[in-house]
Amino acid sequence: MNKLKISLLPKLNFDVLKVIALLTMLIDHIGHVLLIHEPVLRIIGRVTFPIFAFLMTYHLAQKGIFTKYIKRLFPFAVLSTVLIAPFDLITNGYFHLNIFWSFLIAITPLFIIEKIQKEKTNKFIKFFVSFLALFLFGTFSNLCDYDITGFIFIIALYGYFKTKRKIFLFTALIDSLLINSDHLASYPNIVMSFILVTFLTTLYLIVQSKHIQTKQKRFLKPWWIFYLFYPVHFFLLYLIKFYYF
Repeated sequence: MNKLKISLLPKLNFDVLKVIALLTMLIDHIGHVLLIHEPVLRIIGRVTFPIFAFLMTYHLAQKGIFTKYIKRLFPFAVLSTVLIAPFDLITNGYFHLNIFWSFLIAITPLFIIEKIQKEKTNKFIKFFVSFLALFLFGTFSNLCDYDITGFIFIIALYGYFKTKRKIFLFTALIDSLLINSDHLASYPNIVMSFILVTFLTTLYLIVQSKHIQTKQKRFLKPWWIFYLFYPVHFFLLYLIKFYYF
């Protein structure tokens, strides 16, 4: 007799996840730029990064379309820097490289590793090139949003979806507890809420990754709208801040 499998959670739809990520990101950035005394908005925003990381690493592990993602991320990373960095400098006196750079810097060494593994060369060279790529790009990731913890998180998620090895699963879950450590100074009273939301979101996505909709209903078209939302909404929020607050 076949066992009846019942899932109490809906199957994952990528475009629905994108909308959730965009909305929670908007809420988070409203709290970051405008309503800085409403920490609950920042708590809601902790949902965003795990979703973005899940969507990208899952697609890469399934399809290996590294060059496609790199070509899409780079121009928007530059555009976002041009639009947002000046406001960050005025407001904070410094700026981090934006989230596009975070993902670009994380998937580039993965691309290098995938390429070198296919080459007909000895294992030592493959190991050395892979280690060097991870070390150099991992070091550079400290200049970006989510720093080295975000870098490790993306690498670990990709490793899990690619190989299904539990070491990557545990690394991703443990790292999800550390991603918000940089908020400890700014939000010491609620940083545990940040950590809990990020961890639970990550756990949910990993569990539900086994329940992906076979036929995805796509409604976010064209693709660049999803990418353009980040620099445009951030730029508009800063304009509102400087002219009306």
